[in-house]
Amino acid sequence: ASFSEMLGTEVSLCDNLDRIDRALKGSGGHDGDISAEILALRTIHPLHHTTRRVGRLQYDLHTRLHQRADAARALELIASHGPRCSISSPCNAPENAFDLEFLGDGFRRAGDFGRAEEMYDRAWREQAVRHELLHPYVACCMRKLASVRLRLPAAETNELLALGTLVVLRGLPDRRSNGVVGHVGLLQDGLYTVHLGAGSVPVLVSNVSSALLAKAPLILVLGQPVLVHGLTSAAGQALNGRIGTVEAFGQGRVVVQGVRRGLGVADLAAENIVVVDALEVASLQGASCPAFRDEGVDTDSETDEEEEEEEEL
Repeated sequence: ASFSEMLGTEVSLCDNLDRIDRALKGSGGHDGDISAEILALRTIHPLHHTTRRVGRLQYDLHTRLHQRADAARALELIASHGPRCSISSPCNAPENAFDLEFLGDGFRRAGDFGRAEEMYDRAWREQAVRHELLHPYVACCMRKLASVRLRLPAAETNELLALGTLVVLRGLPDRRSNGVVGHVGLLQDGLYTVHLGAGSVPVLVSNVSSALLAKAPLILVLGQPVLVHGLTSAAGQALNGRIGTVEAFGQGRVVVQGVRRGLGVADLAAENIVVVDALEVASLQGASCPAFRDEGVDTDSETDEEEEEEEEL
């Protein structure tokens, strides 16, 4: 195609996108007449600046229509847009990190936890380029990354665990079992017997990760992902198995962000906090950045972590 043809295609697509956006805003986002036009949109190139808008519109439409397979394809379209960034080579487009978190949320809802892990990992690293580790944007991505890792079996299972080692269950089909803490027993035919408070369960080697209680002689790190365990009250039991990030610690207490709804924190005894090495971000201690972009805190992004869990029930 000639340059003039390509330019005409781009202008036509931008006009269609602008018209669709105006129609959606004018109708509250539920105008059925515009659905066919959204589905008819075609991208110019994965890295073109309109690809993100096309993917978002089609993903939202397919999600409203409960078309999971088509929604997943739209997510992949969005994922193809934009550069890959790193702490050593940050992006010039700050919205890329939020797109990646959005993609992680979408893949998580679709049950594709491997793709969700990839997106959350990229998202937190890009947020860490611009913010300190305790910034809500960074902490939220890290919690989501650790939570989705609990839904996946361990990638490496070469370590032979000693009898009585504290472990956390992970990657099991029953999501309620993931995050349960127990002690490892005998290994036989590739299965560990894990002793829990209410009995024992046999699980594959890849379904356990070693852990330590925070009251053990170890050093917690601010911003570190941790798991809540062993609370016995009615309200506390609802927090067991949830992932939070460390905001403060000392004198046998740990202040954890992200395990309660909204922006509230939980002040818990150290014996109720478990550190799971396999859920941590490898470069956690070297990822902070002094730059700060004050755009306010998106409170919805904090509550999404619990809402997504409820959607999967």
